[in-house]
Amino acid sequence: MGQDLRPIPPPEKLKEELLLFFKLYEPSSQKLRYVGRLFVMGSRKPVDILMKLNEMAGFAPDEEIDLFEEIKFEPKIMCEHVDKKSTFRENQLEDGDIICFQKSPQVSDGQQYCYPDVPLFFDYVQNRQ
Repeated sequence: MGQDLRPIPPPEKLKEELLLFFKLYEPSSQKLRYVGRLFVMGSRKPVDILMKLNEMAGFAPDEEIDLFEEIKFEPKIMCEHVDKKSTFRENQLEDGDIICFQKSPQVSDGQQYCYPDVPLFFDYVQNRQ
């Protein structure tokens, strides 16, 4: 929104760019929330935007995070892990896709969550109806 509270259109997009939307999953509170959008080059890798994603989430710049593509929710959930070292195109990401991310689970953390990752949380949400 602009200062006059009217929507501001996104900047012009280059042909090679993808507009991706990002949601943050927090296993401790079992909450998934929208945190923003980014234009990325299809030939670049998710590892190139990890610092920006950490900033969007309020994490430390070097926090390890896991990425998942939210493909579809109905009739059956499809959510796949995104390889951070492959390009966005190699991960078959397209314009308008939704990426969910979370802190990488730490083995030494000792925390046990009912739904420790995005796919398990989606499965829970769909099956609780």
